[in-house]
Amino acid sequence: MGKMDYLKKLPIAVLGGGAVGKTCAADIKLAGRAVRLYDIMPYAKTSLRNLAKTGILLDGVQRNRDCFERSGRAYLDLVTTDMAAAVRGAGLIVVACGSWGHEAIFRELIPQLEDGMVINIFTDNFACLLLRKLMGEMGCTKRVIVGGWSSAPYGTRIESIGKFQFPHVGAKYRAITLRGAALPMTDTDDFLTAAQYLPCLDAVTKGDGPQKGHTILDIDFANVNPVIHVPATILGVSTMENWGVIFGGHDKTTYSMYSHGLCPSICEVQYQFYNEEIALAQDPWRGLSLL
Repeated sequence: MGKMDYLKKLPIAVLGGGAVGKTCAADIKLAGRAVRLYDIMPYAKTSLRNLAKTGILLDGVQRNRDCFERSGRAYLDLVTTDMAAAVRGAGLIVVACGSWGHEAIFRELIPQLEDGMVINIFTDNFACLLLRKLMGEMGCTKRVIVGGWSSAPYGTRIESIGKFQFPHVGAKYRAITLRGAALPMTDTDDFLTAAQYLPCLDAVTKGDGPQKGHTILDIDFANVNPVIHVPATILGVSTMENWGVIFGGHDKTTYSMYSHGLCPSICEVQYQFYNEEIALAQDPWRGLSLL
């Protein structure tokens, strides 16, 4: 697509009302850009409740080498469960949800795509492959850039008590570099150039900058979260389910996978998981033989 500066004045759509989505939306608005926040039902009943009225408070220590910080209460331009309203005329689209939500959101998004849109997925987790596959199945031929990142721009959490979520996100740190790539790979240079017009990546673009991945699969395998989280969750499920019942008093919200769900045996499984990823990266045909 070449020159990307057309993006600098267009609205930005953030899809996903969790911690990363809310932090991105607040950060973008505090940077002075028009931003719309979308979440899909039924999650939106909780995630978007009263946000049009209260706005989103962004604060936190925001640790980073360069001391980049952006804090305040952000009143968004639109909070909605209507995908068409969220993305109409937008230049940059941020997909910020867990991988379990990708397909449902993509099926809502694809009919609304417009030429020139740039889609950023935090964190990719093979979502670019899924989105391009669904675009083909749904007959979408819009000229858009689809790219993913190896991680989110922040470590961030929603303030909550029990099941009640406050309109408040606290960023623990900001990334000063992230690895990204587009699908197809020929769009990657434009995708990385477009990052300078996405304010939730300002600490990255003003820091060490985005790093170009070799391929989108490189980005996906570079994400350490599956290595850490999957074995720890599956093998530590007994502790998780018993937390707040026979362990940890009566407060389930104090459970921490890192503090309570790990032990040397589970860490050994994580290490073997990691070695299996290395083997697949070195010999992708081996991965096909496992299917």
